[in-house]
Amino acid sequence: MCMTIGELAQMYGITESILRYWEKCKLISPRKSKKGTRYYHKKDVEQVDRVYYLVQEQGFTVEAAKRKLSEKQPSDGKSVVDKLMEIKAGIDALIEQCDYIIERREKSEHS
Repeated sequence: MCMTIGELAQMYGITESILRYWEKCKLISPRKSKKGTRYYHKKDVEQVDRVYYLVQEQGFTVEAAKRKLSEKQPSDGKSVVDKLMEIKAGIDALIEQCDYIIERREKSEHS
């Protein structure tokens, strides 16, 4: 996955200048081509996602988001998205178990 600043801005519904500002504040650090074109790879997009969540959705200031992001992160190598996917899979399994138990009880009550 490799995105330009325009593609990423469009994906999040924000302006390119916001992404440049976050870069200036050292919240994100996309790779640049020799011509200066910014390219956002998977890890960069994940970082933009974290910044976007804190600033745009949670109302953090840029400085507060920077402090929050600099806090010690788990070092197991998994991204936030991967962890959320694992949690969702666990929840889905629990829902299936509940559905099975409910179905069995309903069958036994009607017998």
